[in-house]
Amino acid sequence: PLDGARFGYALANGTVGIYERSNRHWRIKSRNIAVVLQAFDVDGDGVDELVTGWSNGK
Repeated sequence: PLDGARFGYALANGTVGIYERSNRHWRIKSRNIAVVLQAFDVDGDGVDELVTGWSNGK
């Protein structure tokens, strides 16, 4: 889970996204597969971002 009522997800078809309650906040599709998801405050603003590790190493 991310903060509050948000959660990130990754599917076997390469789709990664975030839901806020029952509403999809955003989504991306890739030819690669997400192998790890981690919530982390990358830019130090106090809000976690969704960091994704991909099967191609990026």
